[in-house]
Amino acid sequence: MNLVPIKDYEDLYSFDLNTNEVYSHKYKKYRKLQLDKDGYYYINLYKNNKEKSFKFHRLIYEAHFGVIPDKMCIDHIDCNKQNNNIENLRLATRSENQHNSKTQKNNLSTGYKNIRKTKFNTYYVRIYKNYKVVYDKTFKTLKEAILNRDVNLVLHHGEFCNLG
Repeated sequence: MNLVPIKDYEDLYSFDLNTNEVYSHKYKKYRKLQLDKDGYYYINLYKNNKEKSFKFHRLIYEAHFGVIPDKMCIDHIDCNKQNNNIENLRLATRSENQHNSKTQKNNLSTGYKNIRKTKFNTYYVRIYKNYKVVYDKTFKTLKEAILNRDVNLVLHHGEFCNLG
């Protein structure tokens, strides 16, 4: 065991860096994870007869790197919410976290992230960074739109770029 105390639960629970599990000192065993409706693992911890839920990827990140700064997220690099290996987790702003997202399932227009078909049968590309439009252009063909979108996503989103 390589136990790191969980902040505010120091005498009750620890995170085991060797196994990526939460250890209960009271019951002398590892706690089981649960899956929420959004596909993230979480765990409930108890203190003074009060229950609190924690996203598991946030506990893992904090065990390795310390407290997560305010207004920051933990991004799953491979977009797999259940892959909580520390190598797959990184600190991100909310905007960066959104950049590293897959194409939305309700994207029926083209099936491509950041591209929609217009009523004039052209293809409109719009890219945001920090909640502001940084690229906005219309193309005659889907192929042109995809090529320009790809270049500009890499340019504006850098390491958080996800083509969908």
